[in-house]
Amino acid sequence: MKIRKSMTHSMKKIVVGSLMIVTLAMLSVYVLKQPESVSDSTAGSQSVQTMTVATGTITSPLKARTSSPVTSVPDFTQYADVKEKKQAFFDFLYPVVVEQNTFIREQRAQVKRIKSRFEQQETLSEKDTQLLMAYAKAYHIDEQPISDDFFNLLLRRVDVIPPSLALAQAAIESGWGGSRFAQQGNNLFGHWCFSKGCGFVPASRDGNKSHEVAKFQTVNEAVRKYMRNLNAFHPYTPMRDIRVEKRNDNEPITGPALVDGLIDYSEMKEEYTQKVIQMIRQNKLTRYDVGQPQAGL
Repeated sequence: MKIRKSMTHSMKKIVVGSLMIVTLAMLSVYVLKQPESVSDSTAGSQSVQTMTVATGTITSPLKARTSSPVTSVPDFTQYADVKEKKQAFFDFLYPVVVEQNTFIREQRAQVKRIKSRFEQQETLSEKDTQLLMAYAKAYHIDEQPISDDFFNLLLRRVDVIPPSLALAQAAIESGWGGSRFAQQGNNLFGHWCFSKGCGFVPASRDGNKSHEVAKFQTVNEAVRKYMRNLNAFHPYTPMRDIRVEKRNDNEPITGPALVDGLIDYSEMKEEYTQKVIQMIRQNKLTRYDVGQPQAGL
């Protein structure tokens, strides 16, 4: 993996002042932890502004704009022809996936603009720092100084998920949209939740387990949760590493390219990733990756 060398310009302090006292008063800051892994951050000398990105209670700009919320999953059993059923499923879900990826690209562009100002040694505005705090919280990045390492870690996480991958996993996890969890709770990806009453109690749950299968108000919310999980949580660090390598090499980011990084998505391990690859190939899902913006962001 290619890692860009951190900048070596001298330390630059941000005058905190009364404005940041107000901001910091809003935050419930927790103890600083190490980044999740060296492969999901960059090492070496770094330029650091003395402002710390603290993850706590803030006004979040992260709620995606949804032009037309999709409030239910259609009953695809009405299709007698299997080929028609599959295509109807993909036609239904693809626009939602594209919409969420568009929102992620907007987030990524914002981070890159702030990063550019930082590299030019400009003092970051309150709006900039609030935005970085919101993104750090949303993408599960621990409290740390704003630095080259911080921006590199954030840009590893604020990035798109190939449509072919999302469509294949949704088809597998929801049984082509026919599962009880998909039909009654818009849960297309098998997401769990862990507070009593948050979702459906699975019939096969062991007696010593307490998880439930999550309910979502909209399909848009379920897709957003799926992408956020892949972009934020530790088990999917290998997928993000592969994605960064593809970007560094100016190669397309496709489902087949990333799927090996999802070895921990299922207890089935390699059997599951092979199932996803087979789903993508059999249904020619990489056609949905073609034409998606790749370079520059």
